[in-house]
This record gives sequence, C-alpha cells and structure tokens, in this order.
Amino acid sequence: MKNLKFINSENNSKALFIANFIYYKEGDSVNDEKLKRGPNALWSKHNIKNILSINVTEKEAITGANTLEKPDEILIQTIPNVKAFNAYINDSDYKDWINIQEETIRKMTFVVGTKIDYREMASDAPFDERVYALGMLYYKPEGKNKLKEFTDKAVPLFMKHSFYADKFLDILDKGAFIGDADDFVLPDELRVFWSDSSQDLENYNNDPDYHAIKDIREEGVADYPTFLGRYGVNYTT
Repeated sequence: MKNLKFINSENNSKALFIANFIYYKEGDSVNDEKLKRGPNALWSKHNIKNILSINVTEKEAITGANTLEKPDEILIQTIPNVKAFNAYINDSDYKDWINIQEETIRKMTFVVGTKIDYREMASDAPFDERVYALGMLYYKPEGKNKLKEFTDKAVPLFMKHSFYADKFLDILDKGAFIGDADDFVLPDELRVFWSDSSQDLENYNNDPDYHAIKDIREEGVADYPTFLGRYGVNYTT
C-alpha cells in the first residue's frame, strides 16, 4: 500500500478522517470478533480514534445513480495527520493485523479527507433507533453553490424531521487496506448524517416542501450515492 502524499502541502498538518468500506467474505459478518476487537494497542500507538461504525443495510442515490457495491460496514476514524497515517500503514504490527483480517474480509477500501466546518448538531434519540446515511458527493461545475442554496432552504425541514449533520469531509485521496479501490471514482465530498428514526426519514422524503426545493440540489450535484444503516459495532479505542 502506497503512502499518502497530498498535492496541497497545507493538508499535511491537518487532522484526517478515514471512511473505511468493509466487505466481509461469505459467512462472516459485521459482528465478527476479529474486527470487533480491533488492534487497540496499534490504533492507540498511532492516535487513531474510532468515530462511528455503520452497519449498512441498503444503498440508494439521493441524486443520479449509485453503481457502487454496498459494503457490509462503514467505519469512520480520525488520525492526527498524514505523517501519522503513513507511520501506521508502515508499522509491522499493522501488516500482521491486516493478514489476520484477510481471513474474514475480502475487501476494505477507504477515502480520506479533512473536516469541513459546519454547525454542530446533537440529538437525544437512542443510537440504536437512528438511521445513519453516508453520501459521496460528485459535483457538477460550480455545483457547491447550488448545494449550499439547497441546504440553506432545507434547514427548517431538517429541524422539522429530526435530520442531523454528523460529518462533512473534503476528500483528498482513496485507497485500499485489503483488495483495491479501482471500482470507484474519488468523490469531491463525503457527508454523514442521521435521522432520529426510520419514520422521521420517511416523513422528510415525502414532505412536499422537500420536493419543492430538491431540484436546486440536482442542478449542482451529478451523483450522490448513499448508504443507509444502523449504529454499528462499538469499537473500543
């Protein structure tokens, strides 16, 4: 696996977020103990923090098409900077752990990026009742402005239907811990959000006010493949 090397050197000192897309071999599952335990000492050594695990149940496209294979799990982590990431993947203990994971995982791809500032949001809904979504944005030329226009108009709808932002990331690179990442194009952004329940999500999607403004988003976004799921494994780091 190659080291990360960003075109813009300003990104070298920034904290990185890694979205791992995990595909298990037939007969194995997201709850397999080998991955659930995780290499805690190794992750701690390189200051890797586990932010969120999503047990993926379905895929869709908010806009355009979703031709990507549905992963079984998405694991989001953070690491201090690109130097720490490269030290992690060159650690002999990391290579030993990957060899173990290959017993149960057939593919583990990732995208890596830096956090986009946004208004922090919180909810009192139990984690196991929430519906999480991870979407990868592929913009049309000047599309960011159109998405911002949509988002500004949609804020009252988000509040009405208990729809929350979790992580927004500028994507800088992609790769694979196991297998390869040749089957997808690097997205421009990645967004994670959730609704308090499946009913809240359905109500949002069926709201006439949402349908009245969604074309604004589609003017700016070519494809918005999305994966939906529930709060997943509670990794301990």
